[in-house]
Amino acid sequence: MRLGLTLLSLAAGLVVAQAAHPFTAVVGGGSTALQNYVAAICDNATQDSNYAGLYLPYYAVGVSTGQNSFLSLDYDYGIGDYPLTDAQAGGAYRPILQIPFVLSSTSIFYNITGNPKLKLSPSVLAQILQGNITTFDDPAILKLNPTLSVPKDQHITVVGRSDSGAAAQIVSDYLSRTAPSDWKLGVNKTLPWPKATHLVMGNGNVTGFINNNTWTIGFADSSGGLKLKITEASIPNQLGTYLTSKQGNYSLSDLGNSTLTLPTSATSSFAKFNTTYLGGNSTYPLISIGYAYSNQDLRQRGDAGAGVKQLLAYFFGPVVLSKGVQDAGLYKPPSSWIKYGVNAIQSITVKSSKVWFQQNSVGPGFSFS
Repeated sequence: MRLGLTLLSLAAGLVVAQAAHPFTAVVGGGSTALQNYVAAICDNATQDSNYAGLYLPYYAVGVSTGQNSFLSLDYDYGIGDYPLTDAQAGGAYRPILQIPFVLSSTSIFYNITGNPKLKLSPSVLAQILQGNITTFDDPAILKLNPTLSVPKDQHITVVGRSDSGAAAQIVSDYLSRTAPSDWKLGVNKTLPWPKATHLVMGNGNVTGFINNNTWTIGFADSSGGLKLKITEASIPNQLGTYLTSKQGNYSLSDLGNSTLTLPTSATSSFAKFNTTYLGGNSTYPLISIGYAYSNQDLRQRGDAGAGVKQLLAYFFGPVVLSKGVQDAGLYKPPSSWIKYGVNAIQSITVKSSKVWFQQNSVGPGFSFS
């Protein structure tokens, strides 16, 4: 994903200094699923600030490693597809902000000759992933898909991740709630896959293997698989409507009987803030959140502290939340989340008065003072 250098350069409006300045590095890292989105923002902002000297490397090391590196102060900020645990946040012994800044989704991808449509109930999906259903012509699959034509006893190869990832957390949470009598692998970011599972590391290798091998199935972040034009299965939401990620609604405006309330403060616990399996007739059931983690007190970081604060405000800027999310196959957060995020970023204390961005490139209401 690229935001587009020309458009973002014009929109960013970064302040050009009169004379050369040494580089100010603002280092972030974490999520591989959000890697392209965050790296493209940072890449464009770095190039647009050549004269101002803002250097923005992003390291896609995975959420767990990114969280740990942020907590140990190796990174100035972290990016994750799930929040810090209460133990992690409390063990840091400093106020930490967790800022939801983008919505994404997880899809059930498959590769069947001819790319037929595939509908999977939670029970059938759970049994496939666990190796209880092993062929595509299993009666339970054909009952949901009566027109599906596959070779007799065609074996299913399940593709899973050996490392941790948000997709595993989301899908296992969904199945634990929708098929509790069938799902036996628990709810976790790393799953105890059956021996027959083809294991790989990282979202990209899941979608890559499925894309290159027929008769396979697995789950991964939607944007990566859809860019490869892999077919995705439809699964039911809370009201029983079968949807693919492309058919789902992400506005979070119609949640039916579900409630979704942001924590009072961005320094509070997000442990129970969950967008999986929400209500609403067209709400996709596997929605996830992109979080930015930042220390609330950045006075000791000098110019880099100001850089972190302004970069995070830039995440909520008009071009990033329009062209950026569109290019990445992601979804803009609700307007109330944008206000919440900007207010949280505004609470960050810095000592430096250096300014890199113009007002029209950052989130609404953000003040540089």
